[in-house]
Amino acid sequence: MIDVVFLLLIFFIFATKFPKQEGKLEASLPSSRGAGKTKSTIVVIQITADGKLMVNDQSYTPDELAGLLANLAALDPKQPVVISGDPEARHQWIVDALNACARANITRISFTGL
Repeated sequence: MIDVVFLLLIFFIFATKFPKQEGKLEASLPSSRGAGKTKSTIVVIQITADGKLMVNDQSYTPDELAGLLANLAALDPKQPVVISGDPEARHQWIVDALNACARANITRISFTGL
């Protein structure tokens, strides 16, 4: 009986494929080109239940918001923006904020709820 167990053990040892070591995996690491650049702050556009577009507790019209975002995009072309909508906000107001981002050529947009 022990010889059968021993043969099974040897069979499974030889039949097992061992994975490659992690040190041999190729990885694409980021470069240090941007080490001297300052990190851009995330702009949060809050859309209230009554349709106000707020940035830093200041209300903006869609055209004013597009101007503000265009100024920020001129400083940092990869300016991140977060659109935070109230659950009672109409979808049109969120689309207005998206259109303001599009007019300012901002492409890094995230969404969150209040």
